[in-house]
Amino acid sequence: MKKYLPIVIPFVLFLLGTGANVSAQCPGCVVNSATCNPPGGGICPDSVPAATVGLAYDEDVTFYLPPDVNTPFGMRPLLQIKIDAITGLPFGINWQSNSANNTYVLNGQGGHGCVKLCGTPVGTPGVYNITITVTALVAVGGILGNQTGQQTFNLQMMLLPNTAGNSAYNFTPGSSCDFGTFNFTPNISATLPMMVTYQWDFGNSQTYSGANPPPMIYSVPGNYPVTATVSYYELRLTDLSVSLTPGVDCWFAGDIEELSCSNGNVDFFFTYNSGTFNYTSSTVSNSPSASWSNLNLPINNNVFSFTIWDDDNGPPFGSPDDNGGTYTGSLTAPGTFNFNTTAVSSGGGGTSGTYTITPVFVNSFTITDTIKVYASPAQPNVSVSANSMCKGDSVLLSTNSIGYVYEWYVNGMLIPNSNFQQLYTKDTGNYFVKVIDPASGCFNTSQTIPVSFYPSVPSNFAIILNSSNGNLQSNLSGSYSYQWQILTGSNWVDIPAPAGVQSFYTPTGNGTFRLIATTPNGCKDTTNAFVFNTFSVYDPEVSTSFSYFPNPTQNLLNINLQLEDNSNVKVIIRDLLGKELIVEDWGVQYGIINQQIDLSVLPSGTYILDVELSNGTIRKKLIKH
Repeated sequence: MKKYLPIVIPFVLFLLGTGANVSAQCPGCVVNSATCNPPGGGICPDSVPAATVGLAYDEDVTFYLPPDVNTPFGMRPLLQIKIDAITGLPFGINWQSNSANNTYVLNGQGGHGCVKLCGTPVGTPGVYNITITVTALVAVGGILGNQTGQQTFNLQMMLLPNTAGNSAYNFTPGSSCDFGTFNFTPNISATLPMMVTYQWDFGNSQTYSGANPPPMIYSVPGNYPVTATVSYYELRLTDLSVSLTPGVDCWFAGDIEELSCSNGNVDFFFTYNSGTFNYTSSTVSNSPSASWSNLNLPINNNVFSFTIWDDDNGPPFGSPDDNGGTYTGSLTAPGTFNFNTTAVSSGGGGTSGTYTITPVFVNSFTITDTIKVYASPAQPNVSVSANSMCKGDSVLLSTNSIGYVYEWYVNGMLIPNSNFQQLYTKDTGNYFVKVIDPASGCFNTSQTIPVSFYPSVPSNFAIILNSSNGNLQSNLSGSYSYQWQILTGSNWVDIPAPAGVQSFYTPTGNGTFRLIATTPNGCKDTTNAFVFNTFSVYDPEVSTSFSYFPNPTQNLLNINLQLEDNSNVKVIIRDLLGKELIVEDWGVQYGIINQQIDLSVLPSGTYILDVELSNGTIRKKLIKH
């Protein structure tokens, strides 16, 4: 189904800024509908206060969802929006909306909702990358009807340190970690168009400019103030220069305002677009070149475009503006870059020039922390319920270290929301746990524990009926061991070997069967029950003598029937799936009946013979060679 979620990004992102862990443990949020009605949707307040390690947090956020959203087909009613999942937040922060299932049904009327954030966060201070998944339902109309789409958003949330923490950087080790050699890691990063810079003073007569300083040695135990100044910058388009070659680039000429292109007298201006931001520059008149500075144009979603124009007087007494072509750029880094455009207006040629991307200062802050000497936690031990299991089962890993913050890793990657003493997993990999002392930040890691999951029996494992020979058989191929079972009363009973331990089974009568498959590594699965009633005989409640021969037969089948009362007689030959292949209606019969049926049209195989009488049906197994 076509995704229209980009149309709801502006107000969805406001809402998503309130996300927290998936558990709902924060009831009682209060909707502020009186003053929260921002155009196009949004939240109130427009930013969420930062959380602080070890301190209780409780905030209500009201959001407004508009009745209509802009789509490729114009404004269309927003019917519903749902928060599907929010992951990656600091451990200890929980959330609960005022909707039982986090779904808001709007039906094009708009509406309000709220989310309460609460809890006591623990863990490492810094910036947490949050992933949010939402689903929106929009009434597009026409043959497209209602359209839904799911989209993932990424944003950041700040967890500030408490009086002993640090939001700007982490440092390792603590007291006995790595013998007094400390490594500093920035906690704050940004994605384009934002940039972050660091300026350090380590309190040991050493300074450094940059996000990742070299290791610092503190040769004497004690307290060392470490100061980091973090500055934020936003990359913006600040300068643009454009020119053309007179007599060559003639796209602007041939109209009332510029009859000839030989002198290049262009009235340059440009239009700029990035996301929802649009800008039109001033005009530089009668010149083959132009430049603009101090533009300070934002770059949304790291993509921008600008179109070069020749400013004309416009209808009815002048000519429309001439289009010198559009350039589309992607943000990669600050600097000055070349561009070229190809004119859209007739006359040929285009333009060339440069544009400059400049970091524009936003704000900065300074944080000072103190290096202290603390004891690191002892190396945690990890116990595992089983190192090898069948795929689909769960393995429990647990550590005996108590009173710490926990982070579980698989193959060196942090497992989201794994901040517990125990971890259940269904995935193969090498696992270890990191335990962190929340008072000091010192940590230790366990040894790596390998966990593997053997291939299980495929989920589509089932019994199928082989219509050519009447056998029940497994639909699997490969190396499996089997055990057939038959339902006897309320108990499943193994069918003895050798017949009961093959991939197929030839029933000797009607019954309910199931099959157990076992992989070479011992993983098992059992099919659903299979009811087999091909050989059922429903004897008519009349005195009837019946025989048929030969069986097996090649082409001709003799049927002998003796009826003591008048009865309709119909003979039907079916395949094992019940499809009628030969039907002969003998009408009302009485007494002795000897008839012959030609089976030459049937291929070799196993069939069902039904003789339908007025008071019942005789059913027999028939084999044709």
